[in-house]
Amino acid sequence: MEEHEKDKKANVKEEVCDEKTEEKPEKIEVCYICNKKFNINADDESYYWKGKYPFCAFCAEFYGFYR
Repeated sequence: MEEHEKDKKANVKEEVCDEKTEEKPEKIEVCYICNKKFNINADDESYYWKGKYPFCAFCAEFYGFYR
């Protein structure tokens, strides 16, 4: 019975690890300023300005004072 409980704990740990490594789906946008295609869901500085206009990481850093 102890082995069965260990197996359950191992399965739970694997599920938790899988959830943490799950990445956001790729969403390709075109930058409002420079017209460069980029992934808005990447872990960088890219964002939607005023919730409507996509800014790539470079433009977001360069024009960051408007944020």
